[in-house]
Amino acid sequence: MMCYSIPQPYDMTTNSIHERFTCQLTTEMPLLPQLVQYLITHCELNNINVICTNANAHHTRTVQSTMCNCFKSIGLLPVFSCLIFLIGLILCYGLAFLNHHLTVVLPTISATGSMPPESCYFTFFLASAGFLLTLVCFIYHSYVVAVHQDGMANFIGLLSGVGSGIGLVLVASFQFKYVPILHYVGMGLACTGQLIFGWCVVAVSYQLAPKVHGFCIVYFRVVVASISTLLWTLFVISLCLVQLQHDPAYPKVLFSVSEWALMLSELVFVCSTSYDFLQIRSLELDLGITGPHYIEVPGQNGIHR
Repeated sequence: MMCYSIPQPYDMTTNSIHERFTCQLTTEMPLLPQLVQYLITHCELNNINVICTNANAHHTRTVQSTMCNCFKSIGLLPVFSCLIFLIGLILCYGLAFLNHHLTVVLPTISATGSMPPESCYFTFFLASAGFLLTLVCFIYHSYVVAVHQDGMANFIGLLSGVGSGIGLVLVASFQFKYVPILHYVGMGLACTGQLIFGWCVVAVSYQLAPKVHGFCIVYFRVVVASISTLLWTLFVISLCLVQLQHDPAYPKVLFSVSEWALMLSELVFVCSTSYDFLQIRSLELDLGITGPHYIEVPGQNGIHR
């Protein structure tokens, strides 16, 4: 017999009591995903703690829902998000080149998606990459908390990483030809936020070495972050020169080269977090429930409460 415990929080407004509801099921373990799915579908969820009690073995263990099985290859998420970003840029560059929308061989990243139809793909791929990069930052923050502890560097890295993802979505959604202010704001958030995230990861990696990983990954990240900092400085200087000069031919070339190089260096840094993500074996779903006191779960032998 399986025993599933679901906590119900205390609510002063409705005078509900703090209690634990138990669904005693005579069916086998495969009913657990149905239970979790039913709760997610029919209740307002905040926290689900699923506990399996084996009466024969006289012990209690935490059961991980099969809904989280998709995270077995979580180590590939940073690489996958960077591939989405690169595929989008390559596709947009190819479409812009074939449609004769490019005036130079090496345009800026924004110029590859400023006109339709490539602007549609530009928005889709960069917005998707922004979401995935934000997810990477959240998971890395949780990983550091799990293996070490939360700290200022880890928290700042989370904020800057989320800001970078939001900036990438702004860049994707607002083309510089039509909404330049929001586009440049997003570009600044994306580039600067990712740079700050990189140095925060360097600081956290140094704290984790050598207990969690070796110093080789720390040295590698220091080199990549240093290169990104130099490229970011060159990128800002060239952007200022483009805005100040009347015929900014050479500054535009410098701006394009530094922008592409900065983008590649920051993507390499994001891919390096796969080294940490490969140590993650599973993700637990922890939600809270504020649903009815009695939850009917359809099963093979009828309805269980």
